[in-house]
Amino acid sequence: MHRPKKGILAAMVFVAANVVGVVACLKSNPVTDSFVSSDGKYRIDLRGEKDRPLTPFSFNNRMVAEMFVDGKLFGRDEVHVADWMDTSFDLTYQRFRWHGEGVFGMHGIQDHEQTTVENGDSLTITNSSSKKISYLNLSFGVNRFLVFALEPRSSHTVYVHHSMAPEWIAGSGQFDDGLKLAWKGLNFFEDAKKNRERLFRYCLTVTNTELVINSIDVEGENLHPSRITPRVGACGN
Repeated sequence: MHRPKKGILAAMVFVAANVVGVVACLKSNPVTDSFVSSDGKYRIDLRGEKDRPLTPFSFNNRMVAEMFVDGKLFGRDEVHVADWMDTSFDLTYQRFRWHGEGVFGMHGIQDHEQTTVENGDSLTITNSSSKKISYLNLSFGVNRFLVFALEPRSSHTVYVHHSMAPEWIAGSGQFDDGLKLAWKGLNFFEDAKKNRERLFRYCLTVTNTELVINSIDVEGENLHPSRITPRVGACGN
């Protein structure tokens, strides 16, 4: 009788152990906070460890958002990871609010008060794909947004405290058919903002295959590998 190779058996044991570990983690970490949209359609349960680890070389502490629509779980994603040198979840995000029915924001210290088109830098999220987006999990500076049910050829804009400091925009997500959108991030450094004192307009566009991040006002820059992302004429381009 043909026997599986040791490498295959080891891989199967590894996968099984990880699945058991995830289930055990979820069971051992009760829901810490729950946020329901005003119409009751969406609910977000936060689960995990809010504190940072107290010792070096220990496991990272994680917070996970479980996302529900009409009571049914449709997505689960990390919203914070901290090692012993990072800030805790509570210090990172201090205000939580719904921006309309389908956008939830977790805000840092500079965004205790809600910003608008008149006083905030903007991030325009555009679905240029042919499919509905189930959710996007986006970082915009020291803020995080969960965006739900973005239809094809539609967009939504969020605002944060205006800043001349370096900015970091990143995200990942999932289409309605379950296909994942891989994580992508881009820096917008202080040097690119010099002599451009205005409210900055950033863009995150979803194509059929990926996230594209750029800005109308500021060049972006990847460090590894080094690459400049030029300004665009309009978000969605």
